[in-house]
Amino acid sequence: MADMAKPLDWGDTVTKDEAFSLLPEGDYNFTITGFERGRYAGGDKLPECNKAVITIKVDDGVNTGTIVHNFFLLDTWENRIGAFFLAIGLKKKGEPVSIAKFSDCIGKTGRCKVIVDEYTNRQGSKNKSNRISTFYEPQPQTGMAGFTPTSDKPPAQWGSWGQSK
Repeated sequence: MADMAKPLDWGDTVTKDEAFSLLPEGDYNFTITGFERGRYAGGDKLPECNKAVITIKVDDGVNTGTIVHNFFLLDTWENRIGAFFLAIGLKKKGEPVSIAKFSDCIGKTGRCKVIVDEYTNRQGSKNKSNRISTFYEPQPQTGMAGFTPTSDKPPAQWGSWGQSK
């Protein structure tokens, strides 16, 4: 499970040395770098259920970070799961998609809104972490003056460079 600590042995080496850094809130491009199937043991707000644990690299051109995002496989989370699949191009608007598509998400890209989440841990200490609040639906690529290309050929009235009329 992605959220479980992995034990180190006395003979292991440590290579990481950077401290945790909080990303500023904002819109980020993202790439999915990992997927694991997990199980949520249940709690005060959600029942025991399966979950998809997604590792997401976010980048806004200045700030870069990694966020681990859980999707709980519950009917009340269907809109969040659908928005995620839509954002990465594995779902078309208004059409159903299989939960099994989580297996196809590594390497997919999209845009999201990152926020700073404040919470109280089990020991009662206040902490902050980054969380993705929104996965954005992809916008069509536009060309010159709002033209949305539907083929690789320009409209006939554009003509060609160097041709006289």
